[in-house]
Amino acid sequence: MTFRVGSMTDVGAVRAANEDSIGVYWEHYKKTLLAIVADGMGGHNAGHVASKMAVQTIEAKFKIYFESGRNSHKNIVGADLSEMIQFAHDSIYMQGYIDKQCYGMGTTLTVALISAAHLILGHVGDSRAYILRAAGLTQLTEDHTLVNELIKKGEITAKQARSHSDRNILLEALGAREHIKFDVFEVPWRAGERLLLCSDGLTNMLEDTEIADVLRGDLSAQEMAQKLIDLSNEAGGEDNISAIVVFNEEAT
Repeated sequence: MTFRVGSMTDVGAVRAANEDSIGVYWEHYKKTLLAIVADGMGGHNAGHVASKMAVQTIEAKFKIYFESGRNSHKNIVGADLSEMIQFAHDSIYMQGYIDKQCYGMGTTLTVALISAAHLILGHVGDSRAYILRAAGLTQLTEDHTLVNELIKKGEITAKQARSHSDRNILLEALGAREHIKFDVFEVPWRAGERLLLCSDGLTNMLEDTEIADVLRGDLSAQEMAQKLIDLSNEAGGEDNISAIVVFNEEAT
């Protein structure tokens, strides 16, 4: 297998600063790709601090797994990704505790560990992962938000959630409080499929049908990431926007 990757983050059309952070790292020996989208929150510049810390600490842990030889005879599994996410959470929470300007900061996190045979996702907050298969586009992650809980209870519809006054309330965020719940799971991953990781600055502006249309196209992975951000800005660009696109292709 081979992967084609495109990644981009943008301040959007309204915000003065970008509190999103993204990361893409390729481990040659084990042929494993790490992709991360984090959307920070907090006063002052703390949102960017939190999202940047999430990316940097998970990347550092990822590299250590291979450089230390710990994973010399096996691939990274879900338990390893859980350990990386917990480490990032503890680091962000402690920084907020010791630095009053960062108190209460947090970040969403959607992270993918990708190899030829495996796609392992870690997730907290309302950034998202989607996969495009022959059957269509599927949202892989579940938003940890108040409005998503209301949808599940049948109190509002998904359409109503898009304009709900509480749509930005997160129930879980990396680093925001001492204890956290997050999701880690494996997804089937086959040649020809396309993965998207993105922040809510994209999904709040675009319908799933618009996202699917871009991912089905003939653009390169980088051009798709750019196209998704351009469309989000054209729709209003109300928040920071991040996108990572990964193609799973047969090696040539």
